[in-house]
Amino acid sequence: RANWALRGVPKGSIVKSVLFGVPGRELARVAGVCVTIFIMLTTPSSAEDRTISMYNIHTQETITVTFKRNGKYVLEGLQQLNHFMRDWRRNQETKMDPALIDIIWELHEELGSKVPVHLICGFRSPATNEMLRRTSGGQAKNSRHITGQAADLVFPDVPLKQLRYAGLAKERG
Repeated sequence: RANWALRGVPKGSIVKSVLFGVPGRELARVAGVCVTIFIMLTTPSSAEDRTISMYNIHTQETITVTFKRNGKYVLEGLQQLNHFMRDWRRNQETKMDPALIDIIWELHEELGSKVPVHLICGFRSPATNEMLRRTSGGQAKNSRHITGQAADLVFPDVPLKQLRYAGLAKERG
């Protein structure tokens, strides 16, 4: 087994679930692709504008907001997204990680989605997270939703299989 390649990959992540037990030659090919994507992701982006459209499935709210202009984050746009991605059960906000918003925008572009991203869950307060852990289960005690570093999304016009592979390629999701 190539357990050395899995060091540092969080337990239960899609990447670890998919790669565990993959033959060495195939694992090397996948690792090469991941390294290439990592280099692409760490290369500074060009001075571009980024606008995202989203729909919250729980509140039925919609938003279209520019969160990056000329390669720099737009504070007002990020604040609007903080409110939009709030814990709707308690009406609490947090500062969402701008890198998360970038990833959502990049996936939307790369997947060729033409409709707003459907937000299932953005920020989740510790109280909401604990309530969900007790009632429905499956939420991590220290979920990244609590810190504004995770979101559950659907791209309605993109097949789930295509979205899964895009997430694997980015080593996220």
